Amino acid sequence: MLTSPGDLVPVQQALEAAKIKYSSAERQMIPVNTVQISGTDANHVLRLMDMLEDHDDVQNVWANFDIDDEELENRANQAEPGPLSRFDKGGGQ
Repeated sequence: MLTSPGDLVPVQQALEAAKIKYSSAERQMIPVNTVQISGTDANHVLRLMDMLEDHDDVQNVWANFDIDDEELENRANQAEPGPLSRFDKGGGQ
């Protein structure tokens, strides 16, 4: 269920009053426009997202990119990169 940020608490309270169970109630950033990325750009963006999500000081990560499902599946089937893979083949910092 989606609602405006200002209506989150009243909707949550109405669901509780009606004894309707829900799994979560939280604010999220949902993009209006998305950017299609593929190939090397997709790999770089996904690696950046992984690094941000793993960082201790980062609580939430949102993005507006769109990657083709087939490309995501191909990436999932590849071996997990090692900790120094970002320095391989000139892809350093």
